[in-house]
Amino acid sequence: MPAMLAQLLGVALLCGFAIGAALLLWRRRHARGDLARLARRMGFNYLPDYAPGLRGRLGELELLSQGHNRHLGDIVSGSTRQGPVYCFRYRYERGWGVDRATYRWAVAALEVERAVGGGCRRRGELPDAVLGARHAAAGAAPAVLDELLAALGFAAALECRGHLISLQAVDDGTNGQYETLLAAVEEAGRLIAPASETR
Repeated sequence: MPAMLAQLLGVALLCGFAIGAALLLWRRRHARGDLARLARRMGFNYLPDYAPGLRGRLGELELLSQGHNRHLGDIVSGSTRQGPVYCFRYRYERGWGVDRATYRWAVAALEVERAVGGGCRRRGELPDAVLGARHAAAGAAPAVLDELLAALGFAAALECRGHLISLQAVDDGTNGQYETLLAAVEEAGRLIAPASETR
């Protein structure tokens, strides 16, 4: 009797695992369809997985050099008056074995024509202390940038490197976060690199 009970428990665990995996795949496919519709509605493009050359374009961002086992996907990209814009999910790991931690971010990045210097500001608790507040980006007062970050309604970092302005937040898995980040990075572009000085 105990052997049969163990077999039934094993089968139940396998079935539970299979159902969980199927639900996860369904949820992922559904989320990708939603992002594709969001991109079309905004007049942008959607790529579910890594786009060749994108990491090179965004390589100046400190966030993209963190950790190991990095993955960039769910990319919504297009053009704005400020310049090319990208919104994507980025994941990396720090540590090994039992000390390993995975960090998941939603990132919006805007390419502008003139260099915006380097700097990072943050608002709220972010899981990776490497993304600290150092100094304000050129072209905008720190208080204005703090107001922009506060208006997001969630913890975020604003990073400026070279010709890139980026907003980074812990990924909440929603399309609403993409829309919020895309609108906010455009506003950051207007504050830091006004349109008359960009494309």
